[in-house]
Amino acid sequence: MIEAFIVATIAVFLAFLNRREKKHSRFLFLAFVLLTAFLSLGYYWGNDVAKYEERFEYYSNSGIALFDFSQYGFIALKELGFVFINLLCKPIGFWGMRAVLFILENAILYYFIVKHVDRKWYWLAVFVYVFNPNFWVLSSSMMRQWLAICIVVLATDFLLRNKKIAFVLLVLLASTVHITALICLGFLPLYAIQRKPSKNTIGLFLIVLLLYYLLSPIFIDSLATFLVEEDFYMGYTSQKGTVGITGIGRMVIYFALLYTAVGSEQKDKFLNYVVLLYGFVLPLLSFGELSSRLGFYFLIFTIAVYPLFMNNPKVKSVPKTVVVSIVCAYLLYLFNWFFHSPTYQSAFGNYTMISF
Repeated sequence: MIEAFIVATIAVFLAFLNRREKKHSRFLFLAFVLLTAFLSLGYYWGNDVAKYEERFEYYSNSGIALFDFSQYGFIALKELGFVFINLLCKPIGFWGMRAVLFILENAILYYFIVKHVDRKWYWLAVFVYVFNPNFWVLSSSMMRQWLAICIVVLATDFLLRNKKIAFVLLVLLASTVHITALICLGFLPLYAIQRKPSKNTIGLFLIVLLLYYLLSPIFIDSLATFLVEEDFYMGYTSQKGTVGITGIGRMVIYFALLYTAVGSEQKDKFLNYVVLLYGFVLPLLSFGELSSRLGFYFLIFTIAVYPLFMNNPKVKSVPKTVVVSIVCAYLLYLFNWFFHSPTYQSAFGNYTMISF
């Protein structure tokens, strides 16, 4: 934890220094170089790393040629895009593949922040990225889904430029790495709502969300049956419990952000709406880890939504200070809790560098 906390803090500080640069993002770039190096040099830092190394060796020794797609089904039934990546990276080995993926993923997030976040709030975007343990820290473990999430971020950037075909193709590409990415095709009808957000829009959203919560027991049993039949994800559907005060607290923050989107630009509104889609995942918490994994596709955009909120001239400074203080305190709490959780203590408690 100590190493991760120090590296994360330095990255936030470097991003903070960027607020004085008017035309460049050099300090933000250095922050992402540091974060990428830390992940790339981590040896078995993450609870799933050993399993992915075993898969890599299995795929590499399968004898199947890189472009012999007809044979892929014999070594994997789903998510053949990840098989292709393993075979493509065979010459550089498993650790080389991890490094390449970390570089690609962080390049996408760096580009997204540069394009959608004001320079004076770079530090907040990086803070959300590194101190939410479901992002930077966990990316060292959930190799398939994190790559899918970053591809979705890239796809969303195309959607914000009204390039819908590119968006669909990239989401479909992400689904070949982790099939859960298909849920992000739901961004399209959301983007089609071109009218400016109003209090009536917010009220309608709240009503729809309430009805969804009330009706969710009707379809949850059927959905659970379907997920169990798809045995590839059986491990994600264990009982977890109810929404809880933490989930409710998150939604209160997100509703506050949505309220401030009234009168904002289309881009600001759309990213707020994407984050608020997490509300439709909350009733699925009884499915355990699967609900969290679906939520990652929406929550990743908080790296832009929180800074956009802070940069909104229609919000007074006091509410801004209160919200950002709560967000930062909450993420620091999650960061500390993650590293002291019995489940992840052994996998993330100690950071060891690769020996060359």
